[in-house]
Amino acid sequence: MKILSGKVTENSLLGLIKDCKSFSVAVAWATKNNVFSAIQKYETKLDQMIVGVDFYQTHPDVLNWMNKQQKQKMFIGKSKSGVFHPKIFLFEFEDRDCNTLVIGSANLTAAAFSINEEACVCIEVQKNDMSAIKLIASWAKNGIAIGSFDIPAYREDYLVKGRSVRQVLTTRKHVEFRENPDLLNLSFDEYYLLCTKDPYHYFLDRLALLDFCANPNLTHDEFCCMAGVNPNNPISGIHYGLFGSMSADAAFRDTVQHKTHWKTLQKLYHGLPSGQITKAVAKKFIKNIEDHVNNCFGKSYKKLNHLSAATRLLSMKRPDLFFCENGANRKRLADDLGITVSGKNGLKTVDGYLDASVRLQNSTWGSSSSLTNHKDKNMPRCWKGRVAMIDAIYYNPV
Repeated sequence: MKILSGKVTENSLLGLIKDCKSFSVAVAWATKNNVFSAIQKYETKLDQMIVGVDFYQTHPDVLNWMNKQQKQKMFIGKSKSGVFHPKIFLFEFEDRDCNTLVIGSANLTAAAFSINEEACVCIEVQKNDMSAIKLIASWAKNGIAIGSFDIPAYREDYLVKGRSVRQVLTTRKHVEFRENPDLLNLSFDEYYLLCTKDPYHYFLDRLALLDFCANPNLTHDEFCCMAGVNPNNPISGIHYGLFGSMSADAAFRDTVQHKTHWKTLQKLYHGLPSGQITKAVAKKFIKNIEDHVNNCFGKSYKKLNHLSAATRLLSMKRPDLFFCENGANRKRLADDLGITVSGKNGLKTVDGYLDASVRLQNSTWGSSSSLTNHKDKNMPRCWKGRVAMIDAIYYNPV
């Protein structure tokens, strides 16, 4: 008997999969990782694979792969009264006296073979010992054949309900612990679904604000609302604080509210091109906004960095390309993009912000073509402001 953990478990499983005649797997959860890649490579050796889906932690891509293989081998694990929770790998050999069983705490997940604290035992099993084979067979019999399982419905639950589970995880060192690990690969339909699930119920209000900002002839009070600053005369039905209230940036706030200084911001705002905006153009826009604010009130308040305020203007003018970087969204979004918040090229830097915007623009949903067959009237509105609307997913009051 051997005690295994971490990379030792992974390396042992990789070797056993390669050398065995056949193998079976039964786990509570499965994600994409090196061991799963080996299972895909040696799929012809696979006798049975049973994967649980409780708590929506199994990745839908694993289920999609299972559904494309020999379906009589593939099952969704099911418990009669609780959670399907085994972690067992059985390997049968022709050229060895015994078979091998690996059993313990490790699921078929990347985290189990890397950052988690796990323990498994690797033991030899007599070839006439059928207990493990019968147990796995009973799980398959009691499970759901993969061909009868509604994978699209599960993927929707994985995106929405599974995200709630992932939100409570505090470790952010691996993609499995990200809130939306497939953020850049979501279809627009899936991205739209997440936007509509805004936990603070601001989805329609965000769309209304984007529609409002599309007016090319904003009055001073309307410009204040667009810029995220409290107007002198409130405008009914418009929640100016969405996408990041900029009132806390006193230098920017006073510039926007000033009876003449705001006009320079307006000129810069309307000077943004209607076509593609290069990184150089966006960078110059941010600098020009910051320079003007600092010339007006920056020294008075001893605050010279106004990236959030500049990106607010950038995103309201071109919500299809940019988002407003602010304290209410930066940490969770940076986690899911796999970048830092601070430091060189962090999300709080100009270059880091623009790089993140480009990644969102080039995502599956960000680069999707204009909608033709939309499911409801709000989908085209969301599509027109798709990058800015990421705030509906990542906004978290601070």
